[in-house]
Amino acid sequence: MEGLIEIWPLQLPPGSFHQLKIIYVHKCDKLRSIFPSNLFQNMWSLRALTVDSCKTVKEIIGDVAGGLGHTKVLMPHLEYIKLWSLPMLKSFCHHRCDFRCPSLTTVDMRNCQEMETFTYGNLKTPMLKSTYVDSYKQYENDLNSTVRYAYQEH
Repeated sequence: MEGLIEIWPLQLPPGSFHQLKIIYVHKCDKLRSIFPSNLFQNMWSLRALTVDSCKTVKEIIGDVAGGLGHTKVLMPHLEYIKLWSLPMLKSFCHHRCDFRCPSLTTVDMRNCQEMETFTYGNLKTPMLKSTYVDSYKQYENDLNSTVRYAYQEH
């Protein structure tokens, strides 16, 4: 998948991939984002997301054609996020995005030194138990503060 530029380049009908439970993206060195926001919002069943060793990924949830204002994303079943070796990653969602993950328990990030914050909007992760950012481990559920502390202040 070395030459892959987009995973979903076309507008997909509502409900596409709504039963998908696990996504693993590995060594896609030309990708800039993993999902357009309109597709990610329809992945209601997603439980685990891993993005690993993608040299040019800047955001996980990207913009859609025409730009975005304020986006709201609810991922009711997402429990686990792993972001490893993403040297250009700035944030999970670079535009203003309210991100709610009521089932998220673990976030594991390694080698994402350009990360500024998890999201620039509101973030609700009431079940978050563990956040691993390189060698730093945070037990509180404030993911934005943990990312800023680990990557921007050290």
